[in-house]
Amino acid sequence: MIENDNINNNLFNFNNSECHNEKVFWKIWRFKILRNQILHSIKNQFIEFPDHLTHLGNRIEYNQITSFEWIIEKKQYSFLKDKLRSNQYIHSINKKNLKKFIKLCQDEESYRLLFIKKRDEIEIIDLIEESVKHNSEFALKTFRTLYGIQDEPFSTRLLDLAIGRGNIEVLEYMMTNKNDGCSEQYLLKNCLISKNRDIMIEYINNNLNLNLEYLISKYPNSSSFPFFHDVASLKSYDLRVYFLFRQYHTDIKRRYDYAIIDKFLHSKGYGSLNHLKYRVLIEEINPKDVYKGPLLQRLKEIESIEEILNEFKHTLKYFYIDHFFYNNYSKYKEYIDGISGILLKNFIFEHYKLTFKYFSLQGLKDIYSIFLMAPDEFNNKIFDRIDDLESNNSIILPTEQIVQFFNQLLIIEKSNFYIPFFHLLDILVQYYPFETIESLLKLNDSFFEKTLKEYINRNQYTSFNFITQREEFDSKFVDLFFKFNESPLESVEPHHIQCYKSDEQAIKLINYLSTIIQDAQVFINIFSGLFYEKLTLDRSILIYSQLNLDSINLLFSNLKDYISDDFLSYNYFGGIESYLFNSHLLEIIFNNNKSNKNNNSESLNRIVSIVNNKRDINIPTTLINNNLNKENQIIHHLINNSLLNNFSYTLYFNIIEKAVEINQKPTLIIDLITLFYKATNNNIFLISKVYDFILKKGCYQVFQHLYSNGLLYSINDGDFYTNTNESTNTCQITIQQNQYQHQQQKIPSPQNDEKLTNGHRFFIDFHLKEKQIKKNHEQFFIQSQKPIEILLKGYVDQFLGLEISSSYSLVEVFILIIDQQCSFEMFLKFYKHFSEKQNKGMKLTLDILMIFKNAINYNRLDIIDFIIKKHGFIGKKEILNTIRNGNSAIVQYLFKNHIEIFKLPFNENNRFHPNNLAREALYNGHLSIYKLCVWYFPENNFKVIIDETLLNSIITKGYFNILKYFFDVSIITNFNILKDLNYSKIDLTYNGNYNNRYTDKFLNLLLEIKNS
Repeated sequence: MIENDNINNNLFNFNNSECHNEKVFWKIWRFKILRNQILHSIKNQFIEFPDHLTHLGNRIEYNQITSFEWIIEKKQYSFLKDKLRSNQYIHSINKKNLKKFIKLCQDEESYRLLFIKKRDEIEIIDLIEESVKHNSEFALKTFRTLYGIQDEPFSTRLLDLAIGRGNIEVLEYMMTNKNDGCSEQYLLKNCLISKNRDIMIEYINNNLNLNLEYLISKYPNSSSFPFFHDVASLKSYDLRVYFLFRQYHTDIKRRYDYAIIDKFLHSKGYGSLNHLKYRVLIEEINPKDVYKGPLLQRLKEIESIEEILNEFKHTLKYFYIDHFFYNNYSKYKEYIDGISGILLKNFIFEHYKLTFKYFSLQGLKDIYSIFLMAPDEFNNKIFDRIDDLESNNSIILPTEQIVQFFNQLLIIEKSNFYIPFFHLLDILVQYYPFETIESLLKLNDSFFEKTLKEYINRNQYTSFNFITQREEFDSKFVDLFFKFNESPLESVEPHHIQCYKSDEQAIKLINYLSTIIQDAQVFINIFSGLFYEKLTLDRSILIYSQLNLDSINLLFSNLKDYISDDFLSYNYFGGIESYLFNSHLLEIIFNNNKSNKNNNSESLNRIVSIVNNKRDINIPTTLINNNLNKENQIIHHLINNSLLNNFSYTLYFNIIEKAVEINQKPTLIIDLITLFYKATNNNIFLISKVYDFILKKGCYQVFQHLYSNGLLYSINDGDFYTNTNESTNTCQITIQQNQYQHQQQKIPSPQNDEKLTNGHRFFIDFHLKEKQIKKNHEQFFIQSQKPIEILLKGYVDQFLGLEISSSYSLVEVFILIIDQQCSFEMFLKFYKHFSEKQNKGMKLTLDILMIFKNAINYNRLDIIDFIIKKHGFIGKKEILNTIRNGNSAIVQYLFKNHIEIFKLPFNENNRFHPNNLAREALYNGHLSIYKLCVWYFPENNFKVIIDETLLNSIITKGYFNILKYFFDVSIITNFNILKDLNYSKIDLTYNGNYNNRYTDKFLNLLLEIKNS
């Protein structure tokens, strides 16, 4: 009990301390002098972090963070709140970014401050409705509270909107609170236009107590009908049939609309009774008459496939001949003879196709007799459409019938009659039992065996995939493949392999292959091809638990006589564990500080437990505890507990890659690499991959440390597979030649050297020497990279020393540094340097205009002011773009500092007259800029710009904030303009129209204006 009290006291003290620190921070931060001093120190301090954190573009001045879009993308809502509290300018508050904010943000204070400080700007959209559209229950609750309407019922329109968008979460929230109910009349229509149409139909059935039959019978009018395409796009075959058969959809005006039924039908539904009924409708010339005539009633009465085929044999002729070719060949012949016989051009191939689809002896006899009449002409017709041959997996014929059919084929094989043997083998290998193949192999003529061998070796990947795509694993087919396969499988890549329909069958194949295959690389490629997608942890554990690790381990161990131990341990040892669990371990290691720490701990313990059970090792199952709060501590702990030793060394390299990717400190990365080298006994493949990787990624602090300590060199791994007894010690000779090494470090150590040269050929390349890495690494980088890359890397002084004569390159530099939020001091440094090069290629006017344009785009008032003072007011066109984009800070700056530009007399062509600017702002929904125009130019009459055209645009675009402002402050003196507008096209309900932009608030305002 005392211990618990101590814990509680510690927690209380910790929480109090945390609250105190928070208060102290904000007291200091809000003290302007101290804050500026802190920011100045941060700005000018020397940063001892990874190189890529000091690059140009990875450090942004706090006062330069003004983009609402940037804040949302980076999820820096603390910045947003601070800037809103201190009334700092924020640009890019537009429809697009507001919608993204509603979709992503879960911070209530950010919503509250944005609503209070920027209400005029954010009400360019309906905040309540957008919350519903983006399925954000959090935003919906927050905005209703801010508007003070949290106790009001949800409107019918909002419920309809949630249904039409398929947003189940927000719909369930609204349905469990007070609401006005949904529109029954348009309910099915709204369900079917949603992205989750099947789920929505199920939802109204189960949760709204409204069955489909009731809704269809109650609202038979066409305005309630869903669109035909939406009905045909249902995933559920039963639902599609239900709506289509009742014709509860909009009119079908084109044959293509009918054809879409076939596109969405399940393969199992093809040729079904319902499908044939719709095909009768497809063939009708005038679809509208079909619904009015007796045909529909007759179709409802038909109960069998043969009945509909007999009655509509001409409409469904291809279905008719397919059905009776197999079920009643004499009836098929009778029908064909009645329409000019098989010799009819289109039916020669149809008969040929059906013959091999159903292995028909009668069909073969008839088609062969036609061949004999004109062999060359016959073969030409067949070759033109040979790719249209079909298979039938729904009917498996008796083995005796297949054998008889092939016996007949062998009789006619020597003639010129084309037999699609490979197509037939595709069918047999995929769908038929092995007994059928076995019986065919016993035929007296060895022709079938030769054909099967040719089939397998013609395209080994395709034939192997047919084996893997069988419904169920059969080891006899695998044995058959390896018996006849003459091509080595070393070149098989994972993407060549297509997966089984179930993990269970794939695991059976993997376990069997591990007992018969001799090439571990082929085995790994097949394994990863069968499980090609990213596996969930549950699925990885399930697969791992069913693998036969004994045979897999034996397969790998047998390779040691042929492959370097280093290569084997890097690529294979524990390779299955690596493939199944590497990504999960990386996520656990590098997300350990996140809110899902308990889940990480549980996931890691699950991995450890399954590896313990399968490998029969003893790793402590509790690996993550309160002291393991940092990535390097977790990794140390995992290594010390031997978990990583049961994986391929690829996991080590993956950890290094991830550490670099997420910008870990160089000291941590160096520590990891050193640790892994030690744990792997300086595995030469790991060293080689690390060398290439850190050089490619430009981790120069890491490279310099490891290189200067003799830990890095490059290896050509092309010859690691050959075991040789040659007396020449290639590694030793290469090292003797490699004496230019920095600080004369030995590579590798004598112990490692002895291991490397133990009967294996290795070629250590001269990568370091060729690229002169022995020089200072910065100089190497500067000499080998493009100028822009040097600048991006942060070598500013070195970049300025380069000779750049291209005007385009100079402008590219300025665009880059503005884009990367450089300081104004850096901009001046670049400007001074490059202005001296004007005569060497810098076309001043054009180049400065481009720089000015980008300064406007990135809201750089300091650069804009500098350019205007230096070069005068250029780029008037860009000012118009600024107004269209709603950048009120730049507009205010221009009005305040350069008002003379806008004082010219009014005329329609003067686009910079305040009246024209105000009109442009209103057309684009920017009320704040309109207010600036009114404020800075009080002498102007802005009411004259508000005409019917502008009001129509505001209403059409749904700018509620502007229309509400006009109405509240009585800017519009003649409301007849609004009253006379055509309201007939404004629908007051959500009736299944995706683009219906008129929200509840907007419609109510329009009605209020109309009735005033």
